[in-house]
Amino acid sequence: MEEKIINEPVDTNNDAGTEKISFDQLLADKDYQSEFDRRIGKAIETAKSKWEKESISQERYDVLIRELDDFKQREAALGKGIPREMIDYAVFSAKKLINDETDFSTALDTVITSNSWITEGNSSPTTGIPQSMAISGKNGVEKAFERINPKLKL
Repeated sequence: MEEKIINEPVDTNNDAGTEKISFDQLLADKDYQSEFDRRIGKAIETAKSKWEKESISQERYDVLIRELDDFKQREAALGKGIPREMIDYAVFSAKKLINDETDFSTALDTVITSNSWITEGNSSPTTGIPQSMAISGKNGVEKAFERINPKLKL
């Protein structure tokens, strides 16, 4: 019949006359010392991996906080009547004005007052030059070619 090995601590106080072994005396045995070192090393590795996971999550937390701040700033700009196509400009300009004495809202108000065209008519300023490559008519050469070859399409 096989014996079952049970991993239980051995009671050293079976006899009334024997002393309890101290921790230092226990570690004097090389087998106990190596097992103790192995377990301490494993605990250190576990703690190190948990710490690395927490530091990665802290970095992610910081990124999320910055994204939330950017979102709040863009929403504040929308709330002040800035059209969507001008929000990036307004937020960027306001961020440049932020310091210890000026918060984002005040800086955004300054940008709006100094650049009144941002909110006027809800459209960005234009130069009057068309930005598309579409030609608004046919030139003289094309018109002459079309008269000579009416069945060809350009």
